[in-house]
Amino acid sequence: MGKRNIGRMAENRLRLWASEQAISCNGADNDELGWDFHLQFRNQNQLRLADTLDLRPPELSCVVQVKGVGKKDANRRRLSLKLSNWESLVKNPLPAFYLVLVFGEAEEPAEAYVVHV
Repeated sequence: MGKRNIGRMAENRLRLWASEQAISCNGADNDELGWDFHLQFRNQNQLRLADTLDLRPPELSCVVQVKGVGKKDANRRRLSLKLSNWESLVKNPLPAFYLVLVFGEAEEPAEAYVVHV
């Protein structure tokens, strides 16, 4: 059995959680812009047929950079992040977050942290 890809496991977990909540989760083909996913939250109350399209409020959205770490690394309370990613997220006009998922031996994350940038 090969080594687990915790980063990929974390990204897949976000995809799963988003689909369970009917959140559109669009992955970046190239995450050099600092984020892995663009999330769009549909508000069913906004979809009234009586409203004209130009009067509907925009749907909420944000960008998320996902980090998966093992329990040993989480105990050190440090996370390696590129300064260029921080800069990109800070300058992005959309709300931006880091999602940090901590994995033990199980396939499910043991802990989850959402950090607003």
